[in-house]
Amino acid sequence: SDVIGDRMQRQALLILSCFLFAIILPSNPLIEQANAEDVTVCCDSTEADLYLLDSAGTSVLSPFEDLLGETPTSASFENALTQPEQIEKWALPSAWSGILPEDTWSLELYYEVSDAGGVNLDLSATVTVGGSTFTGSLDNSSSFVSGSGTVTIDIPVESVTVSGTSEVSLTLSAGRVVFVAPQGQDAKIEFLWGSEAEDSKLTA
Repeated sequence: SDVIGDRMQRQALLILSCFLFAIILPSNPLIEQANAEDVTVCCDSTEADLYLLDSAGTSVLSPFEDLLGETPTSASFENALTQPEQIEKWALPSAWSGILPEDTWSLELYYEVSDAGGVNLDLSATVTVGGSTFTGSLDNSSSFVSGSGTVTIDIPVESVTVSGTSEVSLTLSAGRVVFVAPQGQDAKIEFLWGSEAEDSKLTA
């Protein structure tokens, strides 16, 4: 009976110890710290290239380079433009949550001039983030283009909070298009995007 009593006493102590451990365990600061370290609360901002794409007839911004196709999408001018006109607007299909730091975003846009000595351009690019808009313009030193290549428009963006439902978009507009030494009636400038060769993008 003494052996049985000792065994029951040890079992009772074991049960009591487990019970006390279960109570103390959740409040253990070491365990709380370990659990907290497993959760990513935030991350540092990082630079990303958002490619200008045409997806099923919709103009989108996408970080996925492998979505670029073989044939570019284009918008063109065949006559002089003296009144502001929107060329295209691209939107990010799904935004993220967080804070965008103050920085300068850059639009790199491909162009091709045909049947003209060149073109004088006045271009602007507007980034919209939620209810905030930020606009940059083509530098005067880059306003004359000829042949083919790229133009770059810098857009100063202030720090702004982004929610999962915030609109993030890019709007490209032309204020002036003037052809220099056009050759007949076929003078044209095309803006190109969405292909591997003409991978126009917004660096954000």
